[in-house]
Amino acid sequence: MESIPSSSGRGARGEGDPTPDIRHTAATIQVVNYEEVDRAKERAAPPEPLPPPPAIPLGPLSLADVLQTTTTAFPPLIEARLERARVEGEVIEAWGAFDTKLKGESNNAPLGFYKNYWHGLDLSQPIWNTGGELYAGYFIGRGTPKPWYGERETNAGGDFSLGGRLPLLRDRNFDDRRAGVLAGGIDRRAVEPFIQGQLLMIFREAAAAYWKWVAAGQSFQAEQALLDLADDRVEQIQKRVDAGDLAKIARIDNERLIAGRRAKLIAAERKLQEAAIKLSLFYRDAAGAPIVPTADTAPRSFPPDTPPIEVTADDAATASLASQALARRPELAELAFLRERTCIELKQAKNDYLPLLDFEVEASKDVGQPTSKGDKTPFELKASLKGELPVQRRKAAGKIQQVRAKLAQIDAKRKFVANKIVVETQDAVSALLAAKGRIEQASKTVELAEQSLELGRLQFEAGDEDIITLNIREQAVTDARLALIEAQADFHSAVAAVQTALGSLPNEE
Repeated sequence: MESIPSSSGRGARGEGDPTPDIRHTAATIQVVNYEEVDRAKERAAPPEPLPPPPAIPLGPLSLADVLQTTTTAFPPLIEARLERARVEGEVIEAWGAFDTKLKGESNNAPLGFYKNYWHGLDLSQPIWNTGGELYAGYFIGRGTPKPWYGERETNAGGDFSLGGRLPLLRDRNFDDRRAGVLAGGIDRRAVEPFIQGQLLMIFREAAAAYWKWVAAGQSFQAEQALLDLADDRVEQIQKRVDAGDLAKIARIDNERLIAGRRAKLIAAERKLQEAAIKLSLFYRDAAGAPIVPTADTAPRSFPPDTPPIEVTADDAATASLASQALARRPELAELAFLRERTCIELKQAKNDYLPLLDFEVEASKDVGQPTSKGDKTPFELKASLKGELPVQRRKAAGKIQQVRAKLAQIDAKRKFVANKIVVETQDAVSALLAAKGRIEQASKTVELAEQSLELGRLQFEAGDEDIITLNIREQAVTDARLALIEAQADFHSAVAAVQTALGSLPNEE
């Protein structure tokens, strides 16, 4: 039988050998019984069905479609929204510092010279208004404790106590627990401008990616139309060459044009694919998986060149828009909340600078039969005053200095962010006006280039113009259309930039 070389190229070394063997093994051609193969397929288990493809809307893909999926399925936005739950957890954790605490202990010493047992239960509650805490307890002791642990022995019914601690200086009006709760409340309010800021940034990027994809689709169509012109002329030129009306070089020039235009079409197709792949980051299905839009879903034309807000080159109008941006942008609100939170840190640092001076009072009473060593029934009342003060107080002083510097940094940052917002608004307005002007000029250029091409075709058919000159006219029309497409894409991207600069979301109005 005839043999054919194997295409594996692995030879006798096996699959795991990284060094390929240049010798080819022989494989014998055998007669295949296809009826037996079909019967085997029928006996085999049916394959698992493939998952359905992502749902793609009928008709052209709109910016609203992209933004809708971005809002619901874009991972960074989901991450930003989950910040609400995280911060809410921090608030709950901060309030945990004011939880009622129940503590207990049970100690047993059954062996040894001193046999004793003592058990206790305490309930404490921190106080918000004045700091400190209130507590109540129960303690019972049995056996024969060591003489120096006489307080462990109680009357038969045990010892009941009630007391409290009241700070007089440090922690009186403010402490770490109240600081945590207040800071958590500020963080909870700061989440919303954070999410809004993420929305604006992501929607601006999504709009720019969308309009770049639309422009790439229309540019591909323009390059395709230019190639079709040369393809459609092949038969016409061949007939005129055969008739002696045109020189053979005209056919060669046209074939050269076809090759060059096909290369440009391939480059345009690559740009379209690149734009579609980048757009898939924002365009997603219900499960959140990216969808690469197909070329046939790209709109064939741009919406009208009318921005949803009035934009002029007047300095006063631009200043008014900048003022609106300063009032609405979430970045400034975020910094305001950050400053408020830092002020809490400053208040906390000033509290730590104060001396510690606590007043404690406790009342207790034993009940039941007296102990073997005496009766502990009489009511007891204890009061104490405790103080503490680091002499240099450098820890608190250093903290105050840090926080004050941080406040100054926030003020400087806020000023710079305000400047950036104004500049961003001015730049977006400038880009919008420039793109609108380019659209007007590019539209005129397209119109004039098309008129010139029409006259050129008539001259070519009459034999008064060569194929090279006609190509120049066709290329001029395509270049003008590409410039118009680019200007329109820049215009609509600038519209989205103006809207996000003003703190609103882009749309297609």
